[in-house]
Amino acid sequence: MTQNRKINIGGIMVAVIAVVIFVVFLFQAFSNGKNGPVDVSETLPADAQRIVFSESEFDFGIVKQSGGKVRHEFPFTYYGDQPMTILGTPTSCACTFAEVNTAFFSSGEKGVLTVIFNPNLHGEPEGRFYKTASILTDPKFPTLPEVKIWAQIDLDLGPEAYELQELHDDAAEKSTAPVSVTPLTATASVGFIEYEAKTLSESDFEKYADELKKAGIDAAEAKTFLVLTLDNHQKDLSGYDFMTLSELDGQKAEGWISLSGGSGGHHVSGILVFPSVEKPENLKIMGLPAGDALLVFKPVK
Repeated sequence: MTQNRKINIGGIMVAVIAVVIFVVFLFQAFSNGKNGPVDVSETLPADAQRIVFSESEFDFGIVKQSGGKVRHEFPFTYYGDQPMTILGTPTSCACTFAEVNTAFFSSGEKGVLTVIFNPNLHGEPEGRFYKTASILTDPKFPTLPEVKIWAQIDLDLGPEAYELQELHDDAAEKSTAPVSVTPLTATASVGFIEYEAKTLSESDFEKYADELKKAGIDAAEAKTFLVLTLDNHQKDLSGYDFMTLSELDGQKAEGWISLSGGSGGHHVSGILVFPSVEKPENLKIMGLPAGDALLVFKPVK
């Protein structure tokens, strides 16, 4: 009888221990489920600012020249200890355009960088090649957020179908400036920033010939070229992408050639390139910290 009682007590103790282990297991499982997965931002330093892409590269494969523009979306999440503003989305080539779905982010918010590639704008390298798109931000990141697209062109239309064609006639080869240059100037003051813009004269084209050549821009093309200068004593403006932020009579800029030197980004100058406009009227600069600016052109006296 005593022996049976000892066996029963031993069995009860084993059962109690098993129940306790099971309850502890359930409690841990519930706690994990309640807390959810660990957020990536919790693993970052408190002062870290970064954009985390779901993917940083995409391969379009073989793209037909006749197929039109192709696009790909790169989802991302912003992590940081302060709000972030998108200043611009520069790309490595005019054939590639990029944009972000919104300009302002708080830590943990998600966004999408859309990259668009035009396979018929101009000649591309043979075989597989890549282009890049970056995001300029305020505050700046230690490493510039960047994605890469790959493609290979099926030249089914031929080089004669490119949207950008070089001029080969004698007049074009001798020309150092657009056929018609209207001497215009515009100024504006918004907050702490002073703006000045002017169309390039023939002497200006000679002055900036090296900069235009380095940027791969032919001054003989039917484009509108403006020299833009910004002055202020409060903020570094050198990190802004003025090509993305500028519009001339409703048309987006196609290029920005920085001419600025030092001075901590308080004096910024460069050449804006736009589609041909016979007589520019209004230049808009949007997204700067002092607010949007509207410059109205007038004839040079």
